[in-house]
Amino acid sequence: MCVLILNLHLEVLQLMSVQCGFTEVVWRSTTDAGTPGDDVHIWKLWLPAALSHIGAAASLLNADELERAGRYLHERNKHRFTLSRAMLRCLLAKYTSTRPMAIQFSTTGNKKPCIAGSDLQFNVSHSGDVVLIAIANEPVGIDVELVDDGFDFSDVLPISFSRDEAALVDQFGRESFYRYWTRKESLAKASGNGLDSNMQSLPAIDGTQHLNAGIIESTGSWVVNSFDAAVGYMSSLAYEASEKNVHGYDVSSVFAELLGV
Repeated sequence: MCVLILNLHLEVLQLMSVQCGFTEVVWRSTTDAGTPGDDVHIWKLWLPAALSHIGAAASLLNADELERAGRYLHERNKHRFTLSRAMLRCLLAKYTSTRPMAIQFSTTGNKKPCIAGSDLQFNVSHSGDVVLIAIANEPVGIDVELVDDGFDFSDVLPISFSRDEAALVDQFGRESFYRYWTRKESLAKASGNGLDSNMQSLPAIDGTQHLNAGIIESTGSWVVNSFDAAVGYMSSLAYEASEKNVHGYDVSSVFAELLGV
């Protein structure tokens, strides 16, 4: 009996909670946010507003990044990578009081991008004309997806969604698909677990749900909230559960200031 109770207790300890829902993000047009402290900062860029500064952005990339940008076949993808990478360098430089070119990127043991020599956490996502960057002092994940009216997601449902999630997508349609998808992806990115066969197990329905801690190798609790980033896009943010405020900053109209030109 004691062994049975112990085993049940261990199974309980292996469960973690995930709270899914919505949050309202108020966007401020600025390049100065101070330090994140216990909060999460989300930075947004509307790419068409920044294209005139593509040369200045490219000048902030190192040789490896320029080579990577050059591998894109389509100019739009090349510009998106260049602008988002320069944006990331400039933001991290502000937080760490250094120069954009001095930022050294590395990866954790599970290949999650990080800053060498700093505990600051970040995550980047882009789709269509929107770039989002989340920055915090704890693990954070973000995802944005352009809602594609022509995308047939029927084959994705049985692979990446639970039965309950798939049933809700069948009932409520395309927006619910993208909402659940961005929630799953943001949680996978925040935990550093990546997108793999566990995608179906990652919870996305509104409310508090429990998950086997081994799936994302975490015993803590998480918050996964969807939010509005732009018309026609679906976005979600994931972070470890605690008292946090989410602050939004839109650099689309002040991108030249961010780049220092």
